[in-house]
Amino acid sequence: SWRPQLAESMRWGGNPNEAARKKGEVMHPRGSFEIFTDSVKDQCQPWLKWEKEAAQGLCALVKDILESADADEVRSNVLVRLNQERMQYHSDKEAVVSE
Repeated sequence: SWRPQLAESMRWGGNPNEAARKKGEVMHPRGSFEIFTDSVKDQCQPWLKWEKEAAQGLCALVKDILESADADEVRSNVLVRLNQERMQYHSDKEAVVSE
């Protein structure tokens, strides 16, 4: 994936998925308010405004190129180039992290 997953834990006063308990006609809150920890998975850090704008610009550029040239050859070249850029990005990111 292009963006790493961020693991996050949320702490609740009781299990928010557990229904309220009813005795007769009177509703009662959950019987236990022990700390309930919920893990959030498969989420990444939100995209920044400039990142969204850059992605939209890249999308428009690629679309224009694909519409104006020999589709199969250009598609192949664009995909190769995008993959090279992606690999360079990850390499640069790893170098920064290891410093």
